[in-house]
Amino acid sequence: MQRAKTDNTEVESRIDWGIIFCVLLLALIGLASIYVAASHDSSGSGVVRQVVTQLAWYLVGTVMVIVIMQFDSEQLWKLAPIAYWAGIFLMFAILIFYSRSYYVSTGAKSWFAVGPFTFQPSEIMKPAYILMMGRVITTHNSQYPVHKVDSDWRLIGKMFMWLLPIFISLKFQNDFGTSLVFFAIFVGMILVSGVTWRILSPGLFNLGRGRGECPGDGDLDGRSGNLRKGRFSILPVQPGGYLAAPRPRYE
Repeated sequence: MQRAKTDNTEVESRIDWGIIFCVLLLALIGLASIYVAASHDSSGSGVVRQVVTQLAWYLVGTVMVIVIMQFDSEQLWKLAPIAYWAGIFLMFAILIFYSRSYYVSTGAKSWFAVGPFTFQPSEIMKPAYILMMGRVITTHNSQYPVHKVDSDWRLIGKMFMWLLPIFISLKFQNDFGTSLVFFAIFVGMILVSGVTWRILSPGLFNLGRGRGECPGDGDLDGRSGNLRKGRFSILPVQPGGYLAAPRPRYE
C-alpha cells in the first residue's frame, strides 16, 4: 500500500501542470485555426474530417507521452542512439520515397505518403535529436564537471556534429524552414547545457574587463560579481540530468 502511494507520488512529481495547461491551450488554438482555414478552403476538403484527424494525432501524441513517462532517465539514455539513428535513416530515406504530389505543391521532398496518411520524418527526428543531445550533454558534463572555455567549445562541437547529418538531409530535401527549427533546438540545448557565458556573451565579458565597467565591481559575492568572474550560467544540465541542480563551477 505504501509502495503504491510512493509510486503515485513519483509520477505526480514528474507532471508539470503548467506545461500541460499551455499545451492544451495551444491544442485548442490549433483546432480553431484548422477549423477556420478548412472552412475557407476552396478545395472542398471536409472541415470535420480535418479537425477529427488532428484530434486523432493529439490522441496518438498523448499515448506516446504516457508511454515515455514510464521510462527513467537511464533507460531513455539507452534508447537515445537507437531513436537518433532511426530518425536519420528516415531523413535520408525520404529523399527516395518522398511524396511526388507534395513535392509538386510544396517544392520539398519532406513528406512520406502511405495511403491517406502523410507525415514528415523530421517530426520524428526532433524529439530523437533532443533526447540524443540530452545524453551527449549529460555525459560531457559528467566528464568535465568544471566548465572551462576549451571543454565547453568541445561540447558545442559534439552537439554540432550530431546536427550535421540532419542539416545535410534537409538541404537535399529543400526544407529550409525545418532547418531553422533544428538550429533553434541546437541553440536552446546550448543554453541549457551550462556552457560558460564567456562563450555565449563574449561582448559582455569584454565590457566587464575594464575597471569599474561591470556593475557590482566591489561586490564579488553578488550576482554581478559572479557574472564578472564568468561563473554564472542558466539552467545547467548536471551529470545527474537535472536542470535545476546546483550550478557547475567555472574556471
